Amino acid sequence: MANSIENFITRVDFKCEEDDTDNSKKVVGIALNYNVYDEDREVEFARGVFTEYLSDINNPVLALFAHNTENVLGSRASGTLELKDTDTSLLVEIKIPETNLGKDVYTLVKRGDVAGMSVGISRFEHKRNNKGGWTITEAALREISLVANPQFRDTKALAMSDVREVIDYNGNYEKYKRERMLRLVGIR
Repeated sequence: MANSIENFITRVDFKCEEDDTDNSKKVVGIALNYNVYDEDREVEFARGVFTEYLSDINNPVLALFAHNTENVLGSRASGTLELKDTDTSLLVEIKIPETNLGKDVYTLVKRGDVAGMSVGISRFEHKRNNKGGWTITEAALREISLVANPQFRDTKALAMSDVREVIDYNGNYEKYKRERMLRLVGIR
């Protein structure tokens, strides 16, 4: 078991979107795909690795830019970071702040300059797997960062505006969010 925070960077599908109902900007995507090796083929995360930690709403998780705690984009405590743990992935939605940092990061993601996510963990359990690498089986999720150079490259990154897609759903934002997440995880 380790006490330090380890960062695992992943290239993932995520998008920028603008919500016409409150003029907010969001970045949504998959922070981590389970049972997929990192770029060096050494580490994978098991399905359910964060289940216990995320089950306690009081456990803090931050959304950061480039793992810098001075670059906070959102938090689970404030409701500006939403996490959904599925059988295949950890899904993320960050409501981007109306700050200079928020505007800059949103622009970088939308243009595709920043096209990856990374998870910062602590207190993790791991074991050797039969593929010659390590599987992280349990961890405390401390932060999710938007990054330019991800370590996990098995998925693709995408940044785009989804305003027209929301209009296509006749303004039903909840239906749009559900369909969008299904597309991100490859069901649609």
